[in-house]
Amino acid sequence: CHAAIASYITKRPVKIRYSREESTISHSKRHLMKMYYKTAVKSNGRLCALKARIYADTGAYASWGINVIRKAAVHATGPYEIPNVDIKAYAVYTNNPFCGAMRGFGAAQVPIAYESQMDILSEKLNINPLVFRNINTFQCGSKTATGQILDKSVGIKECISKLASIDNIEL
Repeated sequence: CHAAIASYITKRPVKIRYSREESTISHSKRHLMKMYYKTAVKSNGRLCALKARIYADTGAYASWGINVIRKAAVHATGPYEIPNVDIKAYAVYTNNPFCGAMRGFGAAQVPIAYESQMDILSEKLNINPLVFRNINTFQCGSKTATGQILDKSVGIKECISKLASIDNIEL
């Protein structure tokens, strides 16, 4: 916003370069999250349960903390069908700089956790990671952990299929 104001006043293009200290002082940061996941899977590769505890460092002020952690909780299972889900998510006040909404707020952090889980589980079951994801991913008619029925525009299986064809992996 500083560049926009300066450009508006001067009627000229403006570029602003902040030092690290200036950046910390001038605008919010993305919410740091600690995520603890426990995932259950059957021997055939079908996911059956997920328990997640998510803690978001919102800094000294709530700002967008509640909305960010709500989005993190909603997206905590990723694009996977998991029939039994227990998710608790908390925005925690700290003495760190305040955090705010960023592009994809809340939904950008949780893929690190759930995709890491998918990689670990597929390795332990000796199932190709794409095959494992294909077994568990949403499709038309799937029900999300929040109860939403996906009745159209669910293209992830098609995406996985195209990726598998590149490496000649049979799904």
